[in-house]
Parts: sequence; C-alpha cells; structure tokens
Amino acid sequence: MRAGRLNKRVTFQAPTVVKDSYSDRKTEWGDIATQWAAVEPLNGREFFQAQGENSSVEVRIRVRYSDALAGMTPKCRAVYRGTAYNIVSVIDPVERHAELVIMCEAGERIG
Repeated sequence: MRAGRLNKRVTFQAPTVVKDSYSDRKTEWGDIATQWAAVEPLNGREFFQAQGENSSVEVRIRVRYSDALAGMTPKCRAVYRGTAYNIVSVIDPVERHAELVIMCEAGERIG
C-alpha cells in the first residue's frame, strides 16, 4: 500500500444505545479511530422507494490495518467530509493484516 494514496482523514464510529431522561433508547455514535485513508467512489444510483426518491453512493475505503479497526462490523460507520457511510463489509485482503478494505454505502440507514 502506497502512503501517498492515503490522503483523506476518515473517522470510524461505533454505535452505543443510551437512555435519555425519559428512558427512551437512542443511538449515539462514538469514535473508534481517525485514520488516513484512500476514499474511492465506486458508483452512484437513484431509485424510487415508497413513492420517494432516494440516492445511494458506494465507496471503497482503504486504510492501514490497526487493532482498533480490526473489530469493526457492518453496525459501525465511517464519516468523511461530514457524510456518514454505512459499512457494508470489512475485508482483510489475503489476511496479512497489512490493510483493510472497507466497503461502504451512503444512504437511508444512517443513524
């Protein structure tokens, strides 16, 4: 992995369910790590769902392997330039613990 391609700052977050003063449960996001990454948009699409227009953008995020990110799951998210991306999968190519390829999608589910 070339260091020059890791030129974007991405923050990875995990959800925590907390109760507010009315005992209602809500999700809050806590930072796992902020790392230099390569953010590669893959495609964008628009579709109609339940009589509403939605859009979806898929991105691939490449980062150096770290123990902090090794436990990420699709319940986590990545935040880049103010946009939160749902994590679809976390891949450790050839299981060398050198880099992680994180497939993400921006869309409806965030939050």
